[in-house]
Amino acid sequence: MTFRTLFSGLILALPLLSGPACADDPPQPQRAILQQSVLPGDPGKQAVLVKVTLAPGAQSSVHVHHGLELAYVASGTVVLAIDGTTQHYSAGASFLIPQERPHQVTNDGAGDAELIVTWVVDTGKPLIDPAPTAPAHP
Repeated sequence: MTFRTLFSGLILALPLLSGPACADDPPQPQRAILQQSVLPGDPGKQAVLVKVTLAPGAQSSVHVHHGLELAYVASGTVVLAIDGTTQHYSAGASFLIPQERPHQVTNDGAGDAELIVTWVVDTGKPLIDPAPTAPAHP
């Protein structure tokens, strides 16, 4: 494991450690970086391939990425909350989330949901940031 991979994994975990956990909080998604590299010809951008696993009832925090997110639902079902709407996706479906767009993903199924996600994001910025308009923790 390289320092860069370890460091990126720690960056992914930071938003999860930003506040105290409540007993009623749903489980958090588990993220594993599969590949990460600077885009050839554009050192200001990097592509990051991630496997996201959500246990039943798992829910991400409301967050943003500093670039595009392309997601493929490999198994299970998820609900994407974005722009005041919710959209349901099952295995085989895919979706795109524009840069800096606050969103949240929830596993609404009985089994694990797995997504294969590609982020094309600004190099040197966190891969995930809390959304500026995220509601305060009760």
